Amino acid sequence: MIAAALRGDTGTDAAFVPPSKHGTQAPLDGAITAVRPGPVSGLDLMRLFPSDDDRAVVVELAREDWQILTSAYAAAAAPDARSADSLWWNWCRMPAGISVHTERPTTVAVMPSVVRMLSEWLDRDLNAQPAGAGARAAMTRVLSRAPREIPGVEAPGADWV
Repeated sequence: MIAAALRGDTGTDAAFVPPSKHGTQAPLDGAITAVRPGPVSGLDLMRLFPSDDDRAVVVELAREDWQILTSAYAAAAAPDARSADSLWWNWCRMPAGISVHTERPTTVAVMPSVVRMLSEWLDRDLNAQPAGAGARAAMTRVLSRAPREIPGVEAPGADWV
């Protein structure tokens, strides 16, 4: 849902949201923050995006980069990838949130702290431009719509906000 919100608000071809890269709550059963069914408060969204400047950034990619990035993340986050145990960002070993509009994205929305990871996987510095809107505002817009109206998001059940 976060990836769909960021992609929709930034107008990018894709969004990439590693599960360990945002939130203020200590992990509980592998989750750092959860948006539960029912009303969602500003505090719920603050737990997801605690920074005052919660704007995503837009990174330009070469046509082959998206496959490299998603494959590198999946390989490192796999539960049996012992060689990735020492990676500072890899503590929760969960799939990344991904929202894709096209088969070979050339722009991707990420939170600023993710750019370093992408640069390491592509072995080059990446240019990241701040997006206009904040992540909390993007999530508020997504949560205010019915699930069938959100591209790439399946409703978790009848209690959907």
